[in-house]
Amino acid sequence: MIYIEESSFEKRIYLLSEYSRHEPLEIVIWLYPESGIDSILEEGIFEPSTVNATPATTYEDGKNARCTQRLRLNDELINKIAQEKHTIMQHSDSLCIYNLNNPEWQACLIGHEGIILIKNNALLNKFKAIGFNTSLSAPSWW
Repeated sequence: MIYIEESSFEKRIYLLSEYSRHEPLEIVIWLYPESGIDSILEEGIFEPSTVNATPATTYEDGKNARCTQRLRLNDELINKIAQEKHTIMQHSDSLCIYNLNNPEWQACLIGHEGIILIKNNALLNKFKAIGFNTSLSAPSWW
């Protein structure tokens, strides 16, 4: 697992863009359980049982986070996410990236924690080379 500590929303968006350049990917926006909104980025919000995607975050009290459907990760969507920074930061627990037809997340951006998780260790040097503080070890606070 690659751990990237990053508190800047803009740099997290940049990582999304870089991550999506080489293969078709999808993203799911996971909301906080207490969020009452019915749409985000003009996309409806659903119960997780209707989406073929595993969340990165679980909650001890058994609550399930609602989420968007799987959305094709492309420049247009990344620009929408950037434009909706306030809404994303207020309502989104995490943004998880998935390979097509695979329910397991490959990367996860957890904004309120200031951390990005990437399962593919082979990407370590790629993200280090473009200025991210990458590590194969979890931060001490994690």
